[in-house]
Amino acid sequence: MVAAESSDLLEPQLSPVRRVRNTPEGFAELLAWLQQLGVLQRIVLETSGGYEEAVLAFLREAGLPVVRVSSAYARAFLKSQQGQLKTDARDARSLARFGKVLSGAVGCRSEAQDRWRGLQARREQVRWMLEAERKRLQGASPWGRASLERTIAHLEQE
Repeated sequence: MVAAESSDLLEPQLSPVRRVRNTPEGFAELLAWLQQLGVLQRIVLETSGGYEEAVLAFLREAGLPVVRVSSAYARAFLKSQQGQLKTDARDARSLARFGKVLSGAVGCRSEAQDRWRGLQARREQVRWMLEAERKRLQGASPWGRASLERTIAHLEQE
């Protein structure tokens, strides 16, 4: 379970949920823990509003078998397992069970798909910024016009 500040982790054979901070130091701690576990079949991360991006990239870069599953698929599975009761620790346990029964890539996005979505999202952000700057330019004072024109030129190159 990945949140803004930390990630909750669970290895299905081990009972306690482990929490690491979403920082380079926390990721190093996570990697050390995962390496102690030995061979890993699959690491499952649920989409979490982008909070999972950094740990996902870190785990992929480390060459670990990590998948990000759609929140819709994960939520449906979690609800079937635990009803309405929701805690990060319970979510981590349920996601571990989900990872064991997950067949193929149902609800999972590949690294290439993630990269493509990231680029699409960034393109959309730049497009919105460009549109906003052009609108500002229409009513700009002479003192702000040069700055707006430079910003628009930069965004057009982006």
